Amino acid sequence: MKKISLLLLLFSFLVSHAYALPPGMKFIDEPWQAPEINLDDINGDRHTMAKYQGKIVIVNFWGTWCKPCRQEMPSLQRAYTQLINDDISIIAIAMGNSLSEVKEFRNNNPVDFALLADESSKVSEDWSIPALPTTYIVNQKGQVIIRIIGIYEWDSPQFLEEVKSLIN
Repeated sequence: MKKISLLLLLFSFLVSHAYALPPGMKFIDEPWQAPEINLDDINGDRHTMAKYQGKIVIVNFWGTWCKPCRQEMPSLQRAYTQLINDDISIIAIAMGNSLSEVKEFRNNNPVDFALLADESSKVSEDWSIPALPTTYIVNQKGQVIIRIIGIYEWDSPQFLEEVKSLIN
């Protein structure tokens, strides 16, 4: 009887968790260690995965030339303002763009989170980016646990609730 109760509890947790997941998000079945990032942002600050150790990190891959990527940036900025006090970081890596192209984008589209340039696309290749935009959520252990391909409403209550639930 105890085993059945435990199985029912586990099943109900998994079902409720699966239904709580916002549309477009996919949990990674077997979390994998996030590949290294070693890029400068538009302010000249170096970003590595070690810099974010112990934090949840939303890693967004985008391009200045990518219309859906540009469309989701305001939503990502609004999410950033709601998550910054929760020790959740957002970094956006511009695949195939130079720092000057990313700076020009930011001049016309102000955002407060880190914008990095992956001019050679090496980091994007290491992360196996299938399309733009693609976003990964990395847990406090540095493991990729969620993947989102395509444009997304980052400031939706569903997403904010789900990402905040990952803390602890």
